[in-house]
Amino acid sequence: MRSFIGLAALTVAALPACADTAELFGALDLRLEGPGMGGFSAIEVADDGATATVVSDRAWLIEMGLERSDTGQLSGVAILAVHRLGNAANPRYLGDSEGLALSPDGPIVSYEGDMRIVQHGADGADLGRFPTLPDAEALPTNAGPEGLAIDQQGRLYTAAEGPPGGAATPVWRLDDGVWTQIASIPRSDGFSVVGLDIDDAGRLYVLERGLTIFAEFKSRLTRYAVTEDGLGPVEPVWESGPGFFGNLEGVSIWQRDGAHYATLIADDNFASFFRSEIVELQLPD
Repeated sequence: MRSFIGLAALTVAALPACADTAELFGALDLRLEGPGMGGFSAIEVADDGATATVVSDRAWLIEMGLERSDTGQLSGVAILAVHRLGNAANPRYLGDSEGLALSPDGPIVSYEGDMRIVQHGADGADLGRFPTLPDAEALPTNAGPEGLAIDQQGRLYTAAEGPPGGAATPVWRLDDGVWTQIASIPRSDGFSVVGLDIDDAGRLYVLERGLTIFAEFKSRLTRYAVTEDGLGPVEPVWESGPGFFGNLEGVSIWQRDGAHYATLIADDNFASFFRSEIVELQLPD
């Protein structure tokens, strides 16, 4: 697979109006060319911060090298490999790939539209589907399982972007082949769940996105302790002001030298007037 360097611009000067708990670590404007280079909807960053796996919502799986300065901020991106997800000859695989979790067997991807969660091989090939979510048929076509996470026991977690009627967002966990709703996240201030991840302490991070009446995106990140019975109280982590960043849809929690970071990635919908960018936060303990 050919590789190339993506041009990038470090934009740490634009500080958002955010909660006091997380600090903006850096932001990177992505200017990438080639198959799948846009519509980024999910990301998983390795614990050394040097590589990432990204899903484009048109069914591409992208392996990136993350170039960093001496202080750790992103300074560039190298595309290491690009794989088609599933059967490219089948039109239903040409879009709607939204969530990502990395398992020992390879990447697991959640899809909207034809709602499904699929185990893929490292090359993107289909290896099989997970059980269908409860009441999946009641979810709107474009508001299915966007977020996806996996814990240290190998259990999957997911949440729908937009339950009908503005209802609270159910959080499901897959254990021994059975999906169980373990919690509901109340919807407020126009936010919807778009990304999930779990840190090494077993805490669930939830990325939410909102859109203002002026068509500006806003984002917030919260976290919860995970118990056998559900989720603990919500802990606010970070919230951006409207328009500071783009359509942040993916979140990955990782650590280096004892510090924890959240890497967020924006979906530009393959449109020049939307941003394609990576935003990083240094998290509190």
